Amino acid sequence: MKRVLRLSWIFAMTLLSLLLFSNECRADFVIVGGFAQTIGGSDAPEYALADSFSLGESSASLISIPTSSQGVIQAVAINSYDGTVIFAGQNNSNGLPLIYRGSVVGSSVTAIAIPGTDPGIINSVVIGPDGTAILGGEDFFNSTPLIYRLSPGADEATLISFSSTDMGYIASVAIGPDGAAILGGQDGTTSLPLIYRVSPGASTATPVSLPSMDMGSINTVAIGPDGTAILGGQDTTSNEALLYRLAAGSLLASAVTIPDPGDGGTINSIAIGSDGIAILGGSTPSSPLIYKLLQGSAAASVIANANANGGFIASVAIAPDGTAILGGEDTDASVPLIYRVAAGATQATSIGLPNAITGQVNSVAIGSQNVAVLGGVEFSSDAPFVFTVATSGTVAASIAVPNFEPQGLINSVAVYSCDGLYDIKRLRPYYFLQLNETIDALNQAGL
Repeated sequence: MKRVLRLSWIFAMTLLSLLLFSNECRADFVIVGGFAQTIGGSDAPEYALADSFSLGESSASLISIPTSSQGVIQAVAINSYDGTVIFAGQNNSNGLPLIYRGSVVGSSVTAIAIPGTDPGIINSVVIGPDGTAILGGEDFFNSTPLIYRLSPGADEATLISFSSTDMGYIASVAIGPDGAAILGGQDGTTSLPLIYRVSPGASTATPVSLPSMDMGSINTVAIGPDGTAILGGQDTTSNEALLYRLAAGSLLASAVTIPDPGDGGTINSIAIGSDGIAILGGSTPSSPLIYKLLQGSAAASVIANANANGGFIASVAIAPDGTAILGGEDTDASVPLIYRVAAGATQATSIGLPNAITGQVNSVAIGSQNVAVLGGVEFSSDAPFVFTVATSGTVAASIAVPNFEPQGLINSVAVYSCDGLYDIKRLRPYYFLQLNETIDALNQAGL
């Protein structure tokens, strides 16, 4: 009899999980991170801010982050397999780097311990195929690059050391299909671009050699399906956009030719589609800059802007249908700038806003449903904003973003794709992270 009751309880729990899960898994799930402020100004206290919502909803829900410590979320990453979320940035109360772990099915986070006591910040985080996160930033006390590894389930990050005494910082991190991480930034001693490779399980980062000795910085890194990394930034010797390619497993970067030397420019963001084609966004001194780079090509090509906007592109994402969505600011009018580059297109087209606001887009992400999510800040109110737009849409929709303080902004957006009604990627975190909630629901139902 006890065995029958136990089996009935297990069946009921499974059924309830599937029913609850089915309500969550009808749409891609979005996590945004940034900070909130009581008042504006550079001296105002900043508190870590995170929100979540499913695509199709018109408003987000606040994720519970401890407000006793001031801080800022600079980067968010989601494990595409189990729905684990990593938030990273800086704890402004003690100046230390900040790491939280959460879940797409949870409404709170857990603080991750940081080795060492030096002040610093994490600028970028990415999660690899095995669930291991690599985080990059800067140690402010020593003015050196900062790299952490966070293993799945670990309650403390591990510091990755360097094989040299490089100064500087890490601005961007990406992980390839082989689990190796590529990190880009700048050497503070030589002012040269800085690139590292961290092999899976390695405790030391290996420097990557550059094809020239021009000064500059790496602002963004992306890795394609074949494991090739594309790195972008600015060559400060010539003030031109800087592009490198790094083959999988290689420790020697090769230069990619830019199509408009003499115009000046910088690359802020790179996205690579499933076909290996990269779309790159940034700015020239007078206008946004958009390049396309074909897989294996030694030279980028220009994507024409939709109009004569001044401004910049801050973030790029590519949808499963091959469409790229780019976000930034039209600095002529101080309004958010959103462009679409359809697959195979040679010109970007503008996407409208649902209402007239000033502001800028800081981050763009796209999931399996070909809907882009854009986060940033509205200048007039200093309030965070989130927009969504289908890759075929012409006008973005506004998402209500709850904020426990009146001001703030969104720095980072991440999307968790739901591939099916009972997708195992969503069932795993539900069982392992929400078991108590399931039991409570069963008890309330009298089961």
